[in-house]
Amino acid sequence: MFRQIRVHQADTDLQRILWRSDPAAEIQDFRLTTVTYGTAPAPYLAIRTLLQLAQDEGARFPHGADALRFNTYVDDILAGASSLEAALNVRRQLVELLSAGGFQLSKWAGTHAALCPDGDGLDRLFSGVGSVGTLGVLWSPTTDTLHLKAVPDLASLQTCTKRSVLSDVARFFDPVGWAASVLITAKVFLQDLWTAGLDWDEPLPQGLHVRWKQFTSTLPELGHLTIPRWLGVSGECFVELHGFSAASTRAYAAVVYLRGTWSDGTTVTRLLVAKTKVAGFRSTPGAVWRFTGRSALSPDRVGPQVSCGPLACMDGRQGRPGLDPQPPVAMEAVRGQPGRRHPGDAAGEALAFRPHEGQPGGCRDLRRHT
Repeated sequence: MFRQIRVHQADTDLQRILWRSDPAAEIQDFRLTTVTYGTAPAPYLAIRTLLQLAQDEGARFPHGADALRFNTYVDDILAGASSLEAALNVRRQLVELLSAGGFQLSKWAGTHAALCPDGDGLDRLFSGVGSVGTLGVLWSPTTDTLHLKAVPDLASLQTCTKRSVLSDVARFFDPVGWAASVLITAKVFLQDLWTAGLDWDEPLPQGLHVRWKQFTSTLPELGHLTIPRWLGVSGECFVELHGFSAASTRAYAAVVYLRGTWSDGTTVTRLLVAKTKVAGFRSTPGAVWRFTGRSALSPDRVGPQVSCGPLACMDGRQGRPGLDPQPPVAMEAVRGQPGRRHPGDAAGEALAFRPHEGQPGGCRDLRRHT
């Protein structure tokens, strides 16, 4: 995609290349005329170009522009519709919109064969493909479910060091937090390694080694985790966002669920996003309340990201957010006046330092303890 975007002529001097085929040849001076992959501004320039294209052509291709704005991650587009006819219209508009900017879509995959255009094997991926790599995860078109990529087998490693453990943890990729409750264990373990004061290549003590082996032996189970791609709601649903938070002396977390209610009263609930964070090294008697206060703020921070992300294209759907911090002390602290200190209340103390957070006008009365 980057090579399809031309750089303004005035900026090509910033992309000069000096080249010669052998030491005896004369040095040649080249200028790259397209966005160069690997440079710092390349991702911004590419994404900004797509957004500008959606803005310029949005009047002609409204559905395609929405898909380009809200369902695109760099050069991957994952869009859908409530019917095959609507999906075909989105596909057609995407093709025509991007063609107007000189982009050609390829490597199609879909839940229906009609969504994959006729063409050579490079363009059609529907037949004979079990899963497709999409946005860092795996998508199965036949079942329309998402999966985490295969978790590396770490249990077979004989020697474990702080360096190897850190490298292993960095290999986990869980973009929206489907396995957050599992991977937070690895984060806490890393904190324990730093507390133990081990060198980078020093073998782990027996106790830490056993803990790590027990944890890694359970990781293959994550390969069986499946998440429906479709949230289970459409334009007729009443949509609610429910955010929950909790804390302990080791970590705190927030999670946002979508709850949709159909006209016949049936409901559907889907996990949207989860975030976890390891608590600080120092634990005091009031630390759990301080962390609870921080976790109570987390849905405030995650919720707008959800509303501007996966739900941004749900135009015209009624709904409301709801935040459920735990325990009651956090709820009362959040309901307090901005900047007000709560003597002896560590949760209120944590929130008092963030006077502009925890006070969303539309959500204030929807906070409750579960």
